[in-house]
Amino acid sequence: MRSRDTSIKTYFIRELKGAKLRRNIQSGQKRRVAEPIKSPEDIKRIRFMLNDRPRDLLLFDLAVETGIGMKQILSLKAKDLSGIKKGEKISVRSIHGQKHSVIMSDILYESFQKFIREVKPRPDDYLFKSKKGPWSLNLSTVSNMIKEWFDAAGMKNCH
Repeated sequence: MRSRDTSIKTYFIRELKGAKLRRNIQSGQKRRVAEPIKSPEDIKRIRFMLNDRPRDLLLFDLAVETGIGMKQILSLKAKDLSGIKKGEKISVRSIHGQKHSVIMSDILYESFQKFIREVKPRPDDYLFKSKKGPWSLNLSTVSNMIKEWFDAAGMKNCH
């Protein structure tokens, strides 16, 4: 399992900034650098803020707790995490077909159980379904959501 600092840095710099930076570079804009979340207090603050939004909390916890890439997270369905207990492995396929395993942490388990109780997804539903249809959210939408979370939490340069 990756360390928390590595997973946070990987998540925010590689996945979230990727699409926006490519767009900025193509248009000739100056590149902005995202800073990783450095303090556990900031993570707690965002988790508290997302507590009444189980989908968003699960998305945040999957990214922070596992270090799984955002494309992989968005491709997860309810059946992929159903039946997994604390400490067990979650198997995830990369976009290249490779299989990766990460551990179901206590925080992630609690977030998933809350999501199941409140959202009640069907097994074949994407965990992070779009409001516009049965498919998953896209990277651009998730990037905007995360930017809003950080702004609301008073964190600058993390989006």
